[in-house]
Amino acid sequence: QPLTDTQGRSITEELIDPEAFSQKSYDSRAIRDGHLEWLAADGRIMSTDITSGATEPRIDTGFTSGSDKSSQAIFTDRSIHLIQETFDGETPIKITQLDRATADPITEITVPGLAEQLGLEFNLRGTAVPPGA
Repeated sequence: QPLTDTQGRSITEELIDPEAFSQKSYDSRAIRDGHLEWLAADGRIMSTDITSGATEPRIDTGFTSGSDKSSQAIFTDRSIHLIQETFDGETPIKITQLDRATADPITEITVPGLAEQLGLEFNLRGTAVPPGA
């Protein structure tokens, strides 16, 4: 189903970086009330109607993806877990948990030292969240 905005216009690459989007994966927990929720390249959680492809922004997280950083989102029934890595070997990896219904922050942490260990050769490609989170 082609993705469109609420006026029927095609979603452009400013929201979907094909290279970065192909690294992300979503399971059935990303579906809520007939809509697939996903993290756009500009840092917004988008909501796409599964039947029509109509897509609208839901939450602005600030977790962007591009040539210098990568972000991922994991959805559970109650939470959205976000992780962002900056490809400079210095900036700490940032992890945030949001309440899925209200978008209020639950937990925010940074992980110093992990970026230096991963460096530019070993980029984070996935993470896991306990089912009950």
